[in-house]
Amino acid sequence: ARQRVMEKREEAEQCKTSLQACDALKENGQRAINDLQRGLDDNQRKLEQHEATKKFIETKLQVQIENAQKLLNQRPEGEI
Repeated sequence: ARQRVMEKREEAEQCKTSLQACDALKENGQRAINDLQRGLDDNQRKLEQHEATKKFIETKLQVQIENAQKLLNQRPEGEI
């Protein structure tokens, strides 16, 4: 009976060690997920900023094109 108790204690100790290893892996995995999520959020923010800048530049260029076309249309034909 004593031998059996010792075996069970050893088995319990091994389980405890395994659980601690699993917990450490889980924490590391969660940290990695959090880091990836932060990177994804940062990239999303940068993408949105680039899209806004692109839209601003496109609009500005469109206005410049329209202004240039108006100027061309206002000039007498001989000056073109």
